[in-house]
Amino acid sequence: MLHNLLSSNEITEIVNNPIVEINREKLATLQKVDFSVELSDVIKTKLETGLDIDLSHITSIPMRWIKGDSIPHIDKGDARFHNTYLVYLTDSIGNLFVDGISYPITAGDAHIFSEGIEHYTINTGDSERLLIGPMSETGFHVGVPSTIIYFENETDATTTMNSIGTTYDYTIETVNDISSWIILTNSGGTDPTPNGGPYAAGYTLNATGIYYLYPYVEPTTTTTTTRSFSMKSLFTDNARVYYKPHSLSTGGGGSGVINHRIKQRRT
Repeated sequence: MLHNLLSSNEITEIVNNPIVEINREKLATLQKVDFSVELSDVIKTKLETGLDIDLSHITSIPMRWIKGDSIPHIDKGDARFHNTYLVYLTDSIGNLFVDGISYPITAGDAHIFSEGIEHYTINTGDSERLLIGPMSETGFHVGVPSTIIYFENETDATTTMNSIGTTYDYTIETVNDISSWIILTNSGGTDPTPNGGPYAAGYTLNATGIYYLYPYVEPTTTTTTTRSFSMKSLFTDNARVYYKPHSLSTGGGGSGVINHRIKQRRT
């Protein structure tokens, strides 16, 4: 662990970044939010020097907002990597455990550990934590593989574009005030929860693979209007039969329509 990798002024600069603030708001509905931010050259150089990594080929640095404890896990990434790097930017109650060793969660402290090492946090309550990373030595995101990815509509879910949320356990959550979801498909799972739905927030899916969800929309129902009348609604002048005014019923009163029909004259 490295203490005070970044100064308090540098940390304040990052925390007050508009992109950081916007992503913090997403913690209202999500436990974890991954995003990237362009940092000043001074901070970027300090990260490279202090962590002994190469960030020269990327312009935005991976970051994360997280609330609550993280489960024991081994980081995964889109490519092979050797180490996980993270720097806390906020203080928090609770502890980070890496390979069974406990560390306080302190702003400015950096942690480096090998790929394949199990780690987690405990007793963090509802504290919101901001960190640089977790990332690889070349600057791409690493972490717990996503388990549920939420989309705004079926088309986006089909193309896996424009996701609106990601969770890292198998319990369905409310995202953007949407609490009822349809499973489009599951990728890489064995005996997953069946496609379709709806599945409500709080429901736990079979723990396998990655689920792609989009909002459930309740079907609309159509109402059929039935007109009725009785013989009391009629009067006759022997040749024609008339409906009395306001006597046609649509279930809630007369229609006000006057109608007539020709009847056979007796001879």
